[in-house]
Amino acid sequence: MLWHSNHKRSIHYRPLIWGRYVFFFGTFLFIALGATQQSASDIPPAFPLERDQGRIYTVTNTVSIPWNQLSPPTRGASTPIAYPTIPFSNWNQTDLEDVFVRLINGTYIQTNQQGWNMARPTQVPNQWKFDVPTPREINGGLVLTVRQTVLAFSSKLDENAALQIKWFNNWRDDIATFLEPSDFIESDHDVFKSGVQDALGPRRGWAGPHATAKTLIRYCLQKIESDGQYASSFSSSVRGLKVSGAYSAATTGKGSACDVVCACIAMLRSAGIPARPVIGITTADTVGTSEVPPQFMVWGEYALPNAGWVPFHPKRMRGTVNNIPLQQPWQGLGTLQWLNRRVPIAYEFVVNGVKHAYDAIGPWSWVPIYRDRPLPVPESLKAVPYYDGATKDVYVMIPYQPTQQTFEMTFVGSPSKTQ
Repeated sequence: MLWHSNHKRSIHYRPLIWGRYVFFFGTFLFIALGATQQSASDIPPAFPLERDQGRIYTVTNTVSIPWNQLSPPTRGASTPIAYPTIPFSNWNQTDLEDVFVRLINGTYIQTNQQGWNMARPTQVPNQWKFDVPTPREINGGLVLTVRQTVLAFSSKLDENAALQIKWFNNWRDDIATFLEPSDFIESDHDVFKSGVQDALGPRRGWAGPHATAKTLIRYCLQKIESDGQYASSFSSSVRGLKVSGAYSAATTGKGSACDVVCACIAMLRSAGIPARPVIGITTADTVGTSEVPPQFMVWGEYALPNAGWVPFHPKRMRGTVNNIPLQQPWQGLGTLQWLNRRVPIAYEFVVNGVKHAYDAIGPWSWVPIYRDRPLPVPESLKAVPYYDGATKDVYVMIPYQPTQQTFEMTFVGSPSKTQ
């Protein structure tokens, strides 16, 4: 399981047949997915990382798009609605034969009980998307539902062994991708180069990647205040993710819980450590001890050579790691016993990129509701421009209602340890 193996991104996943939730660990995945040829996100992690305590969930997201015109927005008829999914990672497996996709268009209902056949790979490695065709005529709005059955794992990390791992720069392409700047993670900006230097000081490079990552994450937590919010919400539904980005958080010293994750990842990338955000759905609070209604939660992962992706949760770490030595385990990093109460769905905040966000920040996407719209489009707007042609000068004002998302997340059971 070498991270630097010569792997091409043209992965074709074989459906993982569970029947009545019969799971085949280890050997099955190595055979079905060609373990030595898959990226480290598609197979169980290696020591010093380890999976633990799998839990099975059915997770449903319903996106309501109250478009009130017969014709879709500009280019909407030729652009599918996209919803992201992470079929396999270090910390989850999806039953590809139990994926349900439905689009309601007025009285017309289009249902696919074998929804995985609508899935396509995205430009983000190991993230896929469901491309849902858009009707040419819309009868009072669209309602998209995606339901998946997912096995989520807790994570374990041997801290002493992780600290012994040396720097590695010859990353395979699908991992090196997460060294580059991306939407909301402006890691090539000088503010992060300066931040890395300030955090690590003149002895930069004296520690391995794991200790360096911990140092940089703690630095961000100490420098950036957070309101602790992941999403913009109504009373019983969600607009989208609340994110301004790493640069905003670094320069203002404050941001949402999503922004803190972005800043940590920007610092890690700037220091040469591949890192990525994970957008997921959970029914557990930050510490994992109390149940909450299904909601978005965002955390991060960074690559540890020859091992896998180390999960970390800045909101959980805030205020608890300031004086703990790097050599000791930290709550919220590496060993996350409550990670199995989260289902990851995306590695980017808007599938296909933020330019495809409709009227709020994802993670689903379509086309912009109108040209140059802010994100999110203010809920207070009563009307928005509708362009019925190719120019910005020809439009009419139409009534506006914001999109909404609702979630369901049902615990099914735990797989047998004998499998």
